[in-house]
Amino acid sequence: MDASQPLLPPTSSAPPQYSTVDAPPRPLPARPCRCSCCRTFILVFMLVTALLVVLAAVWPTPPTLADQISEAIPAALRTQSCLSGSTSTIKTYTFALPLYPETTVVMSRYRLRPYSRNEELLGGNIRITTSANLPLHTAYVIVTPSSLGHATVCSLVPKVDNGTSISSFGVFATGPNGASSPNLNITLILPASTAIQGLQTTLPNFAYDVDDLVGAGVSIRVALITGGEKAITVQSISGQDRLLLLTWNAGVSVNFARSPVLDVSTGASLSPSSPRTNASISGTYVGTWVRLITSNSPIDAHVQLLGSSGTVDAYTANASLALSILPPQQEEKSDKAMKLRLRAATADAAATVRLPPAYEGTFRLSGESVRVQEPRGDGDARKLEYYYDGPLLGVNADEGEANTDAEGRVLSGAVYLTDEGIERGWVSVTSTGGGVRLIL
Repeated sequence: MDASQPLLPPTSSAPPQYSTVDAPPRPLPARPCRCSCCRTFILVFMLVTALLVVLAAVWPTPPTLADQISEAIPAALRTQSCLSGSTSTIKTYTFALPLYPETTVVMSRYRLRPYSRNEELLGGNIRITTSANLPLHTAYVIVTPSSLGHATVCSLVPKVDNGTSISSFGVFATGPNGASSPNLNITLILPASTAIQGLQTTLPNFAYDVDDLVGAGVSIRVALITGGEKAITVQSISGQDRLLLLTWNAGVSVNFARSPVLDVSTGASLSPSSPRTNASISGTYVGTWVRLITSNSPIDAHVQLLGSSGTVDAYTANASLALSILPPQQEEKSDKAMKLRLRAATADAAATVRLPPAYEGTFRLSGESVRVQEPRGDGDARKLEYYYDGPLLGVNADEGEANTDAEGRVLSGAVYLTDEGIERGWVSVTSTGGGVRLIL
């Protein structure tokens, strides 16, 4: 074969011609960055944690029972020991309170927040008595655990030691909403033959039973006894400066109470549910200034002046009023004349006031009918004069009474030994819609 002859036949086309083109570099796929994801997760976690910490710091936590009690009591006090209602088999539990001549014993019911009806369902009985066998400078408060129900009681002490000026005991309604504790039994035992600065109790819905404190030699400078809805019964109690016996919708019955300033107050609001509430006041009261106030219930009391002079106020309504003024309690061989200011008033019921033979002064009676019983005691040389509005209808010779029975009468007069005696006393007795009687 000729070496110049083409390898391909003549009819074959020439092979394609190619040229090279530089291709751009192909980027490699990005590898996932695991470090960045971890960093983000950590930052988010830290932010959430910080937010939760802040919320926990500012979000109010539900108060504990201890917190509620601390908020309810006076800021200067703190709890020392507490007892809550339980099924304990312990018969009694005793709290010891320090007691010195400068001490005021305070027993009170404190309201927890938020307020609930439990406060209205908390009540019971408190007895105040004495014992000659207590430790020195100590009073006892004895509680029956089984009577607590849903209540809590605590002894309280000052946050800052300021001596022994206050010994305090608190009662709290701590059960669930609507829980009742109506039969709580508390006994306060004071040492016999002791003197203290004060006794202050504020326990609504508690009945009081006060033993013979005077006979046991207990001397109290200021005694403030406050109850409510239940009666106060006292054998004897004395306040050197002041004595208060206060309740409502319940009565006060006292065998003997004495204080220069003596205030007894009850009251009853008539309602369909309690049309016969007894808020009467009865007993013997000795003082320089004596006030007896109630309503819708009778007053039947004996009052004796603590000295030669004093003031007596007695008020009620829709119930009878009977007041007997006893001869003054003064030193023997005293020649001081009795000086009495007395105001007594009621409505729609009878009012009767009896004055002692030592009384000299004027009187004024106002009522539907008025009567004055003349002095009848042996050796009573007092003179009696009348200054009345309307005709004197007659004199009852058997009873020695001057009568003005006409409707709406006012009778004024005076009883005296000497002319100076007319100015010594002043008595006013009024009954709107009822009869009035004065016994001299």
